[in-house]
Amino acid sequence: MRLLFLIFSILILHSCATPIKRPQNRPRAISAKEKLLEYYRNLRAKEWKNRTQKQKRIKRSARAYKRPKPAPKRRQIKQVHKIKWVDKDSQKVEIEQNLAYYCMKNRKSSKFSNEAECYAFTEDIRMNCLEKYEKGDARLTSCVKTRIKN
Repeated sequence: MRLLFLIFSILILHSCATPIKRPQNRPRAISAKEKLLEYYRNLRAKEWKNRTQKQKRIKRSARAYKRPKPAPKRRQIKQVHKIKWVDKDSQKVEIEQNLAYYCMKNRKSSKFSNEAECYAFTEDIRMNCLEKYEKGDARLTSCVKTRIKN
């Protein structure tokens, strides 16, 4: 019985007890970031008031844009290239070596069926370059080399 009485008394005391009310809006520490945000929020609010009141603002005169003047055109003088002359015999040997090397390099290529076709092809290149340039001109050698590469 005593036990029952003890349990009831605890229940009654517990149910009659009022909960402790904690203050909901307790002051908390404001961080530096929050202070900055609040500061700029206030500035925007002041600016908004100024805009809604339509205060006259001081207008600055626009500076005139000066368009840059174009640079004077340079006169182009047509340059006449001086022909570099080389020894005709050494040039002939060099061209023949380049043509022979090309045929050796492409002997198994499907482009030519036999050596005679390759030599005919390289001879055509040499003749076309000889029509453009004279023997002894250094450009003749470079013409043959570039045509062979293509």
